[in-house]
Amino acid sequence: MIFLLIFALFFIYLFDLFYWKRRNLPPGPLPLPIIGNLYLMTDDVKPGYKMYQKLKDQYGPVFTFWLANLPMVTVTDWKLIKQHFIKDGANFVGRPEFPINIEIRKGPYGIVESHGDRWVQQRRFALHILRDFGLGKNLMEEKVLSEVSAMIESIRKVKDDVDMQNLFDAAVGSVINNLLFGYRYDETNMSEFLELKNLMSKHFKITAEPIGALLIMYPWIGNLPFMGKYKRIVTDSWSGLLKMFRKQAEEKLAVIDYDSDGYSDYVEAFLKERKKHENEEGFGGYE
Repeated sequence: MIFLLIFALFFIYLFDLFYWKRRNLPPGPLPLPIIGNLYLMTDDVKPGYKMYQKLKDQYGPVFTFWLANLPMVTVTDWKLIKQHFIKDGANFVGRPEFPINIEIRKGPYGIVESHGDRWVQQRRFALHILRDFGLGKNLMEEKVLSEVSAMIESIRKVKDDVDMQNLFDAAVGSVINNLLFGYRYDETNMSEFLELKNLMSKHFKITAEPIGALLIMYPWIGNLPFMGKYKRIVTDSWSGLLKMFRKQAEEKLAVIDYDSDGYSDYVEAFLKERKKHENEEGFGGYE
């Protein structure tokens, strides 16, 4: 009797694995229990796009890749991408809610992780503000050229060998930070940028690997002895980033003029928009 029960459970499991949970999805490699298709992410296919190229060659321009227990339908053909995500974009505004992000950030917030109506709202607001800052116009080009000039000047001041990687990274970071918080990186605050870069590097070095994907989908495995150090890197680095951003936002809150309609950076514009919705539930989506 016990043997028949075990056999029945095993049969149900195989039926679910090989057919039921894949029945309405595009073709793709067989997902294994717990890890899905993460076993395909080996050193042989680094950088990662090589794996997707191989899967495209094998299964066609649309296939399913299982990130642990999450099926991810992957579109690799430009015409199909344009059709589904541009022309029919309203039906594809969903975002997966990764358990690790729920644990760290307490919810799918922001322009990257929000979905549905919240994402549409955040996207519309972001595009409006970025256009005001010159996105797609000569004004943005001028900001980039200004950073290039500053970078060249920094190189001229150095008599020894120059670390071009940090200079390029700081120049790009300055353009982004200027849009977000209204200031650029220079000799007086370069340590802040290097800390930011270090935290992001630590975070994505782990999350870009199969072990990081498992942590993203199953945060509880961080309680296992050999996995704890990896989870600490992921959570501590992300918490460090949030601490830096929170400090900058609080500094902005201390000096912001809500009576003025103007804004000098994205965060100031966001905080002013948030103020308009302070009497609504969840700040009207700007919490």
